[in-house]
Parts: sequence; C-alpha cells; structure tokens
Amino acid sequence: MTDPIGVTHFDITDIAGSGEVVGGVDTHLDTHTAACLDHLGRLLAHAQFPATNAGEKQLLTWLRGFGDLAVVGSRAPAATAPASPGC
Repeated sequence: MTDPIGVTHFDITDIAGSGEVVGGVDTHLDTHTAACLDHLGRLLAHAQFPATNAGEKQLLTWLRGFGDLAVVGSRAPAATAPASPGC
C-alpha cells in the first residue's frame, strides 16, 4: 500500500515467513538502535550499537542470531547519520 505522500507500507506477513525475522534500524551519528521482529510483527528484542563499521557488523550478527533475516529497514535523521548498515 502506498500512502498519500508516496511511502510504501507492507504487512510484515508479506515480507517474512515462519522462522524469519525482520530488522529495523534507527541510525544516528554516534549510534544505531535496532529492533528485531518475528514473522508476526512481535518485538523480540532491541539494542543499541556504535555507528562504526565494527558496530554495524555486530548489529547484523545480533539480528541474524534471532533467525533467518528476511529484510532490514532503516531510518536516518536528516543529514545526521552515515549510510545505513549494509546487509
């Protein structure tokens, strides 16, 4: 579904199947805060990581520890964050 300002929204069950997890990352200049959801959209955990190459690797390893990673979405505040963590 696309809303009036052009943002596409998905139902998590369209993205992740049983045994898969979805990650969300709020990026900032010094830290990234991540959340991990199960295939039904239930919060499994959240954690904060340094906004460094090593921190981004830790973040991805942490997310993958919950199951098969279906997708990671990120939000970066305007001009305050580096590029999103790579997958």
